[in-house]
Amino acid sequence: MLFSNLQPKPNDPILGLFDEYLANTNPKKVNLSIGLYFDEKGRLDMMTAARKAALLLADKAPVKSYLPIEGDLEYIRAVNNIVYGADNPVLAQLASVQTLAATGGLRVTADALREFAGSKRCFVSDPTWSNHIDIFQAAGYEVYGYPYYSSSLMSFDFSQLIADLEANLQPCDVVLMHPVCHNPTGADLSEQQWLEVFKVINKHQAILVLDQAYLGYGKGINEDGLAVRLAAQNLEQFVHIFSCSKTFGLYGERIGHINVKCKSAEQAQIVTSNLKQLIRCSYSTNIASGANLVKTILTTPELRQLWEEELNSYRLRLQRNRQLLVDKLLAHGIDFSYVLQQNGFFSFLALTKEQILRLREEFGIYLLNTGRINFAGLNQDNLDYVVDAIVQVKQGK
Repeated sequence: MLFSNLQPKPNDPILGLFDEYLANTNPKKVNLSIGLYFDEKGRLDMMTAARKAALLLADKAPVKSYLPIEGDLEYIRAVNNIVYGADNPVLAQLASVQTLAATGGLRVTADALREFAGSKRCFVSDPTWSNHIDIFQAAGYEVYGYPYYSSSLMSFDFSQLIADLEANLQPCDVVLMHPVCHNPTGADLSEQQWLEVFKVINKHQAILVLDQAYLGYGKGINEDGLAVRLAAQNLEQFVHIFSCSKTFGLYGERIGHINVKCKSAEQAQIVTSNLKQLIRCSYSTNIASGANLVKTILTTPELRQLWEEELNSYRLRLQRNRQLLVDKLLAHGIDFSYVLQQNGFFSFLALTKEQILRLREEFGIYLLNTGRINFAGLNQDNLDYVVDAIVQVKQGK
């Protein structure tokens, strides 16, 4: 009988845990798992810049027609000008198409590299966002992990990373990396380390894919484009995937795009036409409303300034939450100061699986089983409660 051999699939480890959190009746429960930006009241809210952009668009009452298959090119141009710099000559060599945020961009990229370059293997950081693995496996790749995070160092082990890539990469292999705010560790490479990675990529004729989901949450909007700009300077070809979900607070709009650096503007046109064919056979066209919001924000001077101020305030709040957690735990003799060297939403807390389970079951505090914490989930109302709970589980009380 049709479907009779199917077995149920496990819940997504992140979204499934969020469902558990929602079902928990503990009035003090704290969500430190799912990667969303929550304010000091624990609310998921829309950026003021996006609200004002929505009002401007409502007054204009734009026609809700289909976008071209490649998406809204004005949106793509506005974002690329920020990341690469408006005067960067590489912009003319980019084959660019809008996608359904970074997740859609990853799948289009996986399909494109398999079909256009014959890629069969993908290397991802160990650990990485779990959907990286699922997407490339679903696209028919063999997926391997390269060493990244060391629990003894509580940071990345760069020597092991480079040694593994040197030993294993073959031509047309895909190397998937996070240009800033590594998910789930928050540990980012330095400029010199990126240059060493690029040398290995070039030597083995591999294909670098940069998944950029957190522009503005690391060191600043301009600073967080560094790895992408360095790749443009040092690699003949690479893929850059951009998501607006966190950077513009537009999670449900599913806005993103991919850029493929080509050898020439003429080649970029050919690659774009092939990317469009992949999209046409998949979901045909992209979402217009979110792209309209982003380009309105970036091309309206007062909204652009407001967005920059808001995003910077988000970044500074995450840094402040890191510092407060470290300071309060140090007062109890628990040293998590390594998280101050990391960026963005996430880091791993030095907790055992048993301690994480106890935080969840006894205190209603939800971290991933790996110990990944989302610092945006901390606020003035729950920080002391979280600290006290960590102290109890660490001290075995």
